[in-house]
Amino acid sequence: MITDNELMQKIAAGDTDQIGTLYERYYKMLFGYFFKLTKNQEMSEDLVNDVFLKILHSKNKYRGEGIFRVWMFRIAHNIFVDTYNRNKKLVVKEISVMKEETTEDSFRFIEQKENESMIHRALLKLNEKDREVIVMSKLDELKYREVAEILNCSEEAVKVRTFRALKNLKDILQRMQN
Repeated sequence: MITDNELMQKIAAGDTDQIGTLYERYYKMLFGYFFKLTKNQEMSEDLVNDVFLKILHSKNKYRGEGIFRVWMFRIAHNIFVDTYNRNKKLVVKEISVMKEETTEDSFRFIEQKENESMIHRALLKLNEKDREVIVMSKLDELKYREVAEILNCSEEAVKVRTFRALKNLKDILQRMQN
Protein backbone atom coordinates (compact mmCIF):
# COMPACT_ATOMS: atom_id res chain seq x y z
CA MET A 1 0.00 0.00 0.00
CA ILE A 2 1.28 3.42 -0.93
CA THR A 3 1.90 5.77 1.99
CA ASP A 4 0.33 9.20 2.41
CA ASN A 5 3.74 10.83 1.96
CA GLU A 6 4.28 8.96 -1.33
CA LEU A 7 0.83 10.04 -2.52
CA MET A 8 1.60 13.67 -1.70
CA GLN A 9 4.92 13.42 -3.57
CA LYS A 10 3.01 12.17 -6.63
CA ILE A 11 0.46 14.97 -6.26
CA ALA A 12 3.24 17.55 -5.95
CA ALA A 13 4.84 16.11 -9.09
CA GLY A 14 1.61 16.77 -11.00
CA ASP A 15 -0.39 13.56 -10.60
CA THR A 16 -3.33 15.37 -8.99
CA ASP A 17 -5.64 12.38 -9.54
CA GLN A 18 -3.99 10.83 -6.46
CA ILE A 19 -5.91 13.28 -4.28
CA GLY A 20 -8.85 10.88 -4.67
CA THR A 21 -6.99 8.19 -2.72
CA LEU A 22 -6.26 10.61 0.12
CA TYR A 23 -9.90 11.74 0.02
CA GLU A 24 -11.08 8.15 0.41
CA ARG A 25 -8.69 7.57 3.32
CA TYR A 26 -9.50 10.71 5.27
CA TYR A 27 -12.99 11.89 4.32
CA LYS A 28 -14.76 10.18 7.24
CA MET A 29 -12.15 11.30 9.78
CA LEU A 30 -12.27 14.92 8.62
CA PHE A 31 -16.05 14.93 8.35
CA GLY A 32 -16.28 13.58 11.92
CA TYR A 33 -13.87 16.25 13.13
CA PHE A 34 -15.87 19.08 11.55
CA PHE A 35 -19.26 17.63 12.46
CA LYS A 36 -18.28 17.33 16.12
CA LEU A 37 -17.33 21.01 16.03
CA THR A 38 -20.29 22.37 14.07
CA LYS A 39 -23.13 19.79 14.30
CA ASN A 40 -23.93 20.87 10.73
CA GLN A 41 -23.72 18.17 8.06
CA GLU A 42 -23.69 20.47 5.04
CA MET A 43 -21.08 22.78 6.53
CA SER A 44 -18.93 19.79 7.54
CA GLU A 45 -19.02 18.41 4.00
CA ASP A 46 -18.05 21.82 2.62
CA LEU A 47 -15.18 22.14 5.10
CA VAL A 48 -13.84 18.69 4.17
CA ASN A 49 -13.88 19.69 0.51
CA ASP A 50 -12.11 22.94 1.41
CA VAL A 51 -9.35 20.93 3.10
CA PHE A 52 -8.71 18.85 -0.02
CA LEU A 53 -8.78 21.94 -2.23
CA LYS A 54 -6.25 23.56 0.10
CA ILE A 55 -4.09 20.41 -0.05
CA LEU A 56 -4.09 20.68 -3.84
CA HIS A 57 -3.25 24.38 -3.72
CA SER A 58 -0.51 23.75 -1.12
CA LYS A 59 0.94 20.64 -2.75
CA ASN A 60 4.26 22.36 -3.46
CA LYS A 61 4.60 23.40 0.20
CA TYR A 62 4.41 19.81 1.45
CA ARG A 63 7.91 18.64 2.40
CA GLY A 64 7.13 15.07 3.38
CA GLU A 65 8.57 15.60 6.84
CA GLY A 66 6.55 14.35 9.76
CA ILE A 67 3.15 12.73 9.60
CA PHE A 68 0.85 13.64 6.70
CA ARG A 69 -2.24 13.40 8.91
CA VAL A 70 -0.83 16.10 11.20
CA TRP A 71 -0.14 18.39 8.22
CA MET A 72 -3.67 17.75 6.92
CA PHE A 73 -5.27 18.45 10.33
CA ARG A 74 -3.30 21.68 10.62
CA ILE A 75 -4.95 22.74 7.35
CA ALA A 76 -8.34 21.57 8.70
CA HIS A 77 -7.79 23.51 11.93
CA ASN A 78 -6.92 26.69 10.04
CA ILE A 79 -9.95 26.33 7.78
CA PHE A 80 -12.22 25.81 10.78
CA VAL A 81 -10.79 28.84 12.60
CA ASP A 82 -11.21 31.00 9.49
CA THR A 83 -14.78 29.80 9.02
CA TYR A 84 -15.59 30.26 12.71
CA ASN A 85 -14.20 33.78 12.67
CA ARG A 86 -16.31 34.61 9.60
CA ASN A 87 -19.48 33.11 11.11
CA LYS A 88 -19.22 33.71 14.84
CA LYS A 89 -22.40 31.73 15.37
CA LEU A 90 -22.36 28.46 13.50
CA VAL A 91 -25.70 27.03 12.47
CA VAL A 92 -26.46 23.93 14.49
CA LYS A 93 -28.60 21.19 13.02
CA GLU A 94 -29.65 18.24 15.08
CA ILE A 95 -29.66 14.99 13.15
CA SER A 96 -31.50 12.19 14.81
CA VAL A 97 -32.25 8.77 13.49
CA MET A 98 -34.70 6.54 15.29
CA LYS A 99 -34.86 2.87 14.52
CA GLU A 100 -37.68 0.53 15.41
CA GLU A 101 -36.72 -1.81 18.20
CA THR A 102 -38.30 -3.36 21.25
CA THR A 103 -39.65 -0.97 23.89
CA GLU A 104 -36.73 -1.61 26.26
CA ASP A 105 -34.19 -1.13 23.48
CA SER A 106 -36.00 2.01 22.38
CA PHE A 107 -35.79 3.48 25.88
CA ARG A 108 -32.07 2.73 26.04
CA PHE A 109 -31.59 4.16 22.55
CA ILE A 110 -33.52 7.32 23.45
CA GLU A 111 -31.57 7.73 26.71
CA GLN A 112 -28.27 7.30 24.86
CA LYS A 113 -29.33 9.85 22.22
CA GLU A 114 -30.41 12.31 24.93
CA ASN A 115 -27.04 11.94 26.66
CA GLU A 116 -25.19 12.40 23.37
CA SER A 117 -27.35 15.40 22.55
CA MET A 118 -26.66 16.97 25.95
CA ILE A 119 -22.91 16.45 25.52
CA HIS A 120 -23.03 17.97 22.03
CA ARG A 121 -25.02 20.96 23.30
CA ALA A 122 -22.49 21.39 26.11
CA LEU A 123 -19.63 21.14 23.61
CA LEU A 124 -21.19 23.92 21.57
CA LYS A 125 -21.32 26.12 24.67
CA LEU A 126 -17.55 25.86 25.06
CA ASN A 127 -15.39 28.43 23.39
CA GLU A 128 -13.97 27.41 20.03
CA LYS A 129 -10.47 26.57 21.35
CA ASP A 130 -11.74 24.35 24.17
CA ARG A 131 -14.18 22.58 21.88
CA GLU A 132 -11.52 21.92 19.26
CA VAL A 133 -8.95 20.50 21.68
CA ILE A 134 -11.57 18.11 23.15
CA VAL A 135 -12.69 17.01 19.69
CA MET A 136 -9.13 16.32 18.54
CA SER A 137 -7.75 14.72 21.69
CA LYS A 138 -10.76 12.85 23.05
CA LEU A 139 -13.27 12.29 20.26
CA ASP A 140 -10.90 11.90 17.29
CA GLU A 141 -8.35 10.26 19.62
CA LEU A 142 -5.32 12.09 18.24
CA LYS A 143 -2.20 11.87 20.38
CA TYR A 144 -1.28 14.98 22.38
CA ARG A 145 1.89 15.22 20.28
CA GLU A 146 -0.19 15.31 17.09
CA VAL A 147 -2.60 17.90 18.49
CA ALA A 148 0.38 20.01 19.55
CA GLU A 149 1.76 19.94 16.00
CA ILE A 150 -1.64 20.84 14.54
CA LEU A 151 -2.17 23.73 16.96
CA ASN A 152 1.49 24.76 16.76
CA CYS A 153 2.07 24.62 20.51
CA SER A 154 3.82 22.36 23.02
CA GLU A 155 2.51 18.98 24.09
CA GLU A 156 2.29 20.25 27.67
CA ALA A 157 0.15 23.18 26.53
CA VAL A 158 -2.23 20.73 24.84
CA LYS A 159 -2.46 18.64 28.01
CA VAL A 160 -3.24 21.72 30.10
CA ARG A 161 -5.78 23.03 27.56
CA THR A 162 -7.45 19.61 27.40
CA PHE A 163 -7.64 19.36 31.19
CA ARG A 164 -9.14 22.85 31.48
CA ALA A 165 -11.53 22.26 28.59
CA LEU A 166 -12.77 19.01 30.15
CA LYS A 167 -13.29 20.81 33.45
CA ASN A 168 -15.27 23.55 31.66
CA LEU A 169 -17.31 20.89 29.84
CA LYS A 170 -18.06 19.15 33.14
CA ASP A 171 -19.19 22.45 34.67
CA ILE A 172 -21.48 23.16 31.72
CA LEU A 173 -22.98 19.65 31.91
CA GLN A 174 -23.63 20.05 35.63
CA ARG A 175 -25.39 23.39 35.05
CA MET A 176 -27.49 21.83 32.27
CA GLN A 177 -28.59 18.99 34.55
CA ASN A 178 -29.68 21.37 37.34
